[in-house]
Amino acid sequence: MTAGGEEVLIAAETDRDAVDQFIYIPKIGTMLVDSETGAHISLADGEVTNYDHIAYENLCAGETYPVITVLMDENGAVYRRDGSTVEDAGRPGTPADYYRMAGIDGNPEEKLEAVRAALLRDNVLFAVSEFTAEAESGEAVVPVTYDGLPFAGRKMVAAEGIFSDGTLFAAHIAPEDEDQSVYLPKIVTTAANAADGSRNVAESAEAAITDTIRYEMYPEGTCVKTVLELLNADTGEKLMRDGIPLTAEKEFYPERSGEETVTFSFDSTGFGSIRIGLRETNYVLAKDTWVPCAKDSFMENKMQILTHVPKPDEPAPTPSTAPAPSAAPGPSAAPAYPGTPAPGAGRPGSPVRTGDASNVPLWCVFLLLSAAGLTAALRYREK
Repeated sequence: MTAGGEEVLIAAETDRDAVDQFIYIPKIGTMLVDSETGAHISLADGEVTNYDHIAYENLCAGETYPVITVLMDENGAVYRRDGSTVEDAGRPGTPADYYRMAGIDGNPEEKLEAVRAALLRDNVLFAVSEFTAEAESGEAVVPVTYDGLPFAGRKMVAAEGIFSDGTLFAAHIAPEDEDQSVYLPKIVTTAANAADGSRNVAESAEAAITDTIRYEMYPEGTCVKTVLELLNADTGEKLMRDGIPLTAEKEFYPERSGEETVTFSFDSTGFGSIRIGLRETNYVLAKDTWVPCAKDSFMENKMQILTHVPKPDEPAPTPSTAPAPSAAPGPSAAPAYPGTPAPGAGRPGSPVRTGDASNVPLWCVFLLLSAAGLTAALRYREK
């Protein structure tokens, strides 16, 4: 107050610990990682959970703060749960636009409900949570769970809004922030005969298949191990050789998008007439464990099916029709026992030997005919 023309201090508040006298200017930093890999990469399967780590400063210890996390693409467009964006649906908006829907007037619950209602109306991919600050500085974790299949080959960036009394209190919206991003890789594979590029594999002890992997959306510098498995496409059973599944592995460092090939040689003898199905899985190293991050299989991709062609059956040998070779001429063999004719004895042209008893009746007939002929000739001359 003023006394005698001078200002006189009559009261003062000098308690530096008086909370009612504080104005908090919060600051937050965030990091988005996958729940399984613990890194900025997720497998785009039916259920993906990302953890949004929020490091905060200058919050009021003991106060509970609602948090709304919204996922967007690297251009800042807000994702919908079907894989499209709100812009695709004709409803332009950023995370900040939704956060501001809380307004200033009204009770805290009504203001937060206005934000949730708008997000649900537009089918936005978001999560709502809350945490109680244990101190002015600390960390909170918000899980965000969603169907990852529509987002294969996409980059997910998280935006956060922290509310106090239903009003936006702090926000972090930075589409270019790599720490706040998670990649969901996508691979499309094509199998072929390594020798001629065809879709048939001939039975061989040295059969070979080349699998071409076209990939999208990998964080650069990530070591990836790809594993190729051969299966019976009709039964789903793994193809084995000596009781060991037929598989091939290769490690590589992908660019953000590109192409890689895996060539696999194996023994296919005895497989018969089957269809060979290929299953490809890419892994990243997380906490000393290889964790899957992308898959492609013959069950969804028919370009991963090849036909195994067995060797034709060899024809049975045909019996020979050529005449048997004749025996070489040579001297007749001696009879095995005394009195037994030697082979070939008695045939025309064979000399008759003394004591040869072979063909006696035939010689008698010859003598009788000769005698009859001589008698007839003598009678004819007498006449």
